[in-house]
Amino acid sequence: MKSLKRIFVQSTAELAARCPRFVERYAGKQDDFGLDVEYFAKTEHYLRFLREDWFKTKVIGIENIPSEGAAIIAGNHNGTLPIDLFMLTDAVLNLHPENRLIRFLVHDCFYWDKHLRNFMSRMGEARANYINAVKLLKQGELCGIYPAGERSMGQPLSNKYKIGECRSGCVRAAIETQSPIIPVITVGNVEATPVVFNSKFLANLFQVPYFSFTHFYPWLPYPANSIPLPVKFLIYIGKPIYLKHPPEAASDRELVMKITRELQEYLQIQLDELVALRKSYIRGWDSKELEDWVKGAQHEFATRA
Repeated sequence: MKSLKRIFVQSTAELAARCPRFVERYAGKQDDFGLDVEYFAKTEHYLRFLREDWFKTKVIGIENIPSEGAAIIAGNHNGTLPIDLFMLTDAVLNLHPENRLIRFLVHDCFYWDKHLRNFMSRMGEARANYINAVKLLKQGELCGIYPAGERSMGQPLSNKYKIGECRSGCVRAAIETQSPIIPVITVGNVEATPVVFNSKFLANLFQVPYFSFTHFYPWLPYPANSIPLPVKFLIYIGKPIYLKHPPEAASDRELVMKITRELQEYLQIQLDELVALRKSYIRGWDSKELEDWVKGAQHEFATRA
């Protein structure tokens, strides 16, 4: 019974007992983007169940998240549903000693429906645009940005871990606000909801970036068609990247685009290596091999710009 309660029920007091710094930081305060701590508490335990028990997520590098101050959390975003976003959010919230919250910038399509808009806002996310990114960073928040966004999402299994062309806003915001970029690699999201095929016609009809048919969708009724497969997830959080350029360099388009391309290449190399290390979707990774990879791989980002 206690085990079931952990999955289905959580009060703000229970969240405060486990993540005290988060509740201290946000409870009872007006948030520009609509974060609601009570609502968050009633939702977070579902995410924690998925992270810990369903996906059995392995998290490496939590110490690379700063204890205070602004930072951009930037990584790959492959798959169909934004499960990776919530697994990363919940991991940092629960595993970091300061219980820090990542405030993700999310695609416009999540704001077209009032229920989705309400959910995203009350969970602390913000609509994806440059103004919101800079605002969050100037408030000292962790701003989550997927530079390739929907360009990496909804891909067939043959192209599943290819990072799409990255937008430059991530690098531009980092330079303008003098914030570090924390690179993050997530593996597992693709296989959790594998794409059978995509429909461009339906994507255009519903005005969404992609419309994917998956292992369960739309073959089974809701909510069964939204259940992800219990594959192993891996989240690797890399060392902070400090771009040594003055704020005014954010307007140098050539410089920003060059660093953006280098960041994309850097993320793709690490993603490819971690996918190659995986034993299987269910078994995941060998701990010793992962440990050796962390010690021996080239993890330093060296921009030539």
